[in-house]
Order: sequence, then C-alpha cells, then structure tokens
Amino acid sequence: MSDPSTAVAAAPFVAVLEPYLVALASAVVSAAVPIAVHAFTRWTGVQIDKTMSDHLRDAAATEAGKLVAQASDNLASAQIDVRSSSVRAAVEAISDKMPGTIAKSGLTPDELAAFVVGEIGKLQARMTQAPVAAPIPAK
Repeated sequence: MSDPSTAVAAAPFVAVLEPYLVALASAVVSAAVPIAVHAFTRWTGVQIDKTMSDHLRDAAATEAGKLVAQASDNLASAQIDVRSSSVRAAVEAISDKMPGTIAKSGLTPDELAAFVVGEIGKLQARMTQAPVAAPIPAK
C-alpha cells in the first residue's frame, strides 16, 4: 500500500498538458477526414468530386460554428462524440440543405458527422483557455 504523504497530484500536470492534447486531438481528427474520404473512394469506387467535398466541408464548418456559438462554454474543452445529438442535428441540417450533393457524393451520415466533429476540433484548437479568475474577497 502506498503512503498518502508521498502521493503526487496529477491535476497540475494535466492542466499543463491540456492545450497540447487538445491541439493534438484536433490535428488527428482533421487528418482523419481526408483519410476517410480516400478510404471511401478506394472501397466503393465512387469518386467524390473535390467541389462536392468542399461544399460539404464548408457546410460542416458552418454547422460546427453554430454549435460552438450556441454552447455556453463555446465547447472550448468539451469532448464531442460523433454520435452526440448536437452532431446528429448538424448532419440533419446539412442533409436538409444539400440532399443532392450528399446523394452524389455517396457519403454516409457517419462520414458527414466526422466532417462536423473535425471542424469543431479545428475551432477548439484555435480557442485559448483562460484560467478562471479567483473571486475578489469582499471588504
């Protein structure tokens, strides 16, 4: 059994590493989207037109921006799951606005959700996290 007096708190280390981990995670997600498009093309033989892909990526960026703007904490440190209700709502909004483009591209809702999450990750990486100020003591 370990001695509690020799325990080291992990919170300060995590706080120092958090901005780097968020940036790393967003880079991984951003890199995953083109890989997913390439894998989709290779497995299905359907070539996604760059223009279609750009339009869908722009729509995903718009929806991601809406999600960030609507969140009380701007999703600065939130972990967004591809299956979350907010991401699904964004995918439905894109599907309602661009049904023809999505049909021609052959992308699935899960692949569109990956676009949205990737764009949220890009926005999160740009955000700076300010530490919460200590309350001013009353006089």
